[in-house]
Amino acid sequence: MTREILLRLLAATDEPPELDDPMTLLDAFMTTMTARQAILDELGIGLALTTDEERALAAEVFARQDAWQGALARARDRLGRARTGLGQMRRYAPSPP
Repeated sequence: MTREILLRLLAATDEPPELDDPMTLLDAFMTTMTARQAILDELGIGLALTTDEERALAAEVFARQDAWQGALARARDRLGRARTGLGQMRRYAPSPP
């Protein structure tokens, strides 16, 4: 049973898309997290990893989760740089006559 649950979680956890638009990335993340949460809610219990295959599947689920966290952090940083740039542009923009 653990193997099947891990396979379902893995299937629900796509790799993060390579997108420049943070909002589209966030929408994709929310879709992934909603699908994963539905599986976990259905379970209601923890998983006992007893075989090498189950441990490998769990490692892949965690690796994909880490990839999502990295993609979201990069998107957050891009938004921060964009906001800083806009603030600087406003500060140095000529005032209207």
